[in-house]
Amino acid sequence: MKCWVANLYLPLNHIQVRFIIYAEKFGFEPRQVLFVGDSKNDIIAGHAAGCAVVGLTYGYNYNIPISESNPDWVFDDFAQLLMIL
Repeated sequence: MKCWVANLYLPLNHIQVRFIIYAEKFGFEPRQVLFVGDSKNDIIAGHAAGCAVVGLTYGYNYNIPISESNPDWVFDDFAQLLMIL
């Protein structure tokens, strides 16, 4: 299993472009990447980039449950990622 972690604090459209560039640089296609985020914008960006998306419940998301952003999975703990990797 390969793992790559990045922190992308950019405007939404820039996140998508930057993410795709990074994925290609490391030899991944977006469909091979699991995008993990804790906000609606993260979920939107991950789906727009063509990735499967996990929404974490403990981030700042304007007091809106992350599940309302329609991620593929919702987890309360980062360690739960191991269940799907």
